[in-house]
Amino acid sequence: MSASAIGDSARGFVLRQQTVALKAEFDRRSLEVTTGRQADIGRHLRGDLGPLAAIDSSLARAEAYLSSASTAEIRATATQMALNSLASLTEDLAGSLISVGSGTSQTAIATVAEQGRVAFDAALSTLSARIGDRSIFAGLETRGAAIASADTILGELKTAVAGLTSAGAVEAAVNSWFDGSVGYASTGYLGGDALEPIEVAEGEAVAPDVTALDPAIVDTLKGLALAALLDRGVLAGDTKQQAALVKAAGESLYQSAMSRADLSARIGIAQDRIEDAQTAAEAEKTALSTRRLSLVSADAYEAATALTETQSQLETLYSVTAKVLGLKLSDYL
Repeated sequence: MSASAIGDSARGFVLRQQTVALKAEFDRRSLEVTTGRQADIGRHLRGDLGPLAAIDSSLARAEAYLSSASTAEIRATATQMALNSLASLTEDLAGSLISVGSGTSQTAIATVAEQGRVAFDAALSTLSARIGDRSIFAGLETRGAAIASADTILGELKTAVAGLTSAGAVEAAVNSWFDGSVGYASTGYLGGDALEPIEVAEGEAVAPDVTALDPAIVDTLKGLALAALLDRGVLAGDTKQQAALVKAAGESLYQSAMSRADLSARIGIAQDRIEDAQTAAEAEKTALSTRRLSLVSADAYEAATALTETQSQLETLYSVTAKVLGLKLSDYL
């Protein structure tokens, strides 16, 4: 092989290496101009990736808190809406029950008893609400139902009050069934223990611990159940005792309203804490993102200037290569 052939081969190899290098540099500069960020962060930071890693870790933590806070917010909002629904179901009904219970009209008693049964069904439906596939009021047993059906509960209650002949005795038996360990807690409530607190910020946890076993909810169900039992024929034929039970149901619902208001206030406080945590996490995320951007961003003017220079060098190299090797520019593109 002649010396001239060896020189041409070596020269072509060098030119191809330079072309590849300039193309890579052109692509890198193009990416920086397009995205506004450094294409080679390690090179830009001279290998010191510690600050960037610390920021990324803090960002991941802020994102995790935001996700937890969002979960807690959705659950708290759904719980609050359910409590509002219970209030709507019972407020007017309580007044009607007390009013009718002060008289002895069998027709009026039958009417409010039916309203009580409908409200009882609606209350159980509200307490069976779900967020996606997760039950709101079932505690840790999120996959299953929180509460038994109206037919099941009223059937248990009818058995508990069977043979009783006075409104006071019926009310006492119903209260005992709801408060005892072998009544509502074992056959009416189908959920589990309350959920664990959700950490929404460092050192800040919110407990989504409202279940259908909460006293405010149980007290509400007691009043509704008393009215619903009348619709199932309890104390049939004794208008005076039925009227007394109607009045007792209304008074029970009035008393439960205070408990529900306290529970609603507790949920409201949790919602405020969640909102504060979200605001703080969003602020931290914004600050960290800004700091991260300052580390990895590319100066727009510098990047554009470098791109222009690289493009010029690449065009010059193509021209030189074409002249030296007698090849067309398109062969290198």
